Amino acid sequence: MFHHMTAAVNMPVQGERIDGGFILITSLDGIRYAVRPQSVGIIHDADECRDETMIQLHGGHVVRVPCTLDEVLAWFV
Repeated sequence: MFHHMTAAVNMPVQGERIDGGFILITSLDGIRYAVRPQSVGIIHDADECRDETMIQLHGGHVVRVPCTLDEVLAWFV
């Protein structure tokens, strides 16, 4: 049981850089993506509330995340 608790503490969080040059992104529906910064085509506000952001990956896949545009842009700096 202790091993599971330790593993949960070390899990990467939203926007964290992980091994291999990837950034971890978790969509609103809970699907996780390991994305290389160069695979992102466009990042924009999801709506006028500006509390969610759309990330369009090359190939057309779009990921909606529960973070502001400024938070998401900081992941790629």
